[in-house]
Amino acid sequence: MQFLMFLFAVFGTVEIIISGEPTKPLRGLFSKSKLGGAFIHCPLCLGFWVGIFWGYWIMKDMLPPWYIAGFANGCMGSGIAYLLHSWLPPSLEE
Repeated sequence: MQFLMFLFAVFGTVEIIISGEPTKPLRGLFSKSKLGGAFIHCPLCLGFWVGIFWGYWIMKDMLPPWYIAGFANGCMGSGIAYLLHSWLPPSLEE
């Protein structure tokens, strides 16, 4: 159950940041720099860091030690964000 909650939390957070209306000013701010613009619009990049964040809060008891768990959660978050984002119809993407 924790794993499923982790996957949905990562995907939801990434989609809100990448294409949500409330985060449009944040995307505009990050888009001013070349690195930040690529980061804020890339589900793989953003999914990795969001996966580390949500993995710590949701699945911290499942995978010790912390550095292996952080990397694994980042990879899982990146993969699920990319897969689900690529299945979205174009009308939902910005």
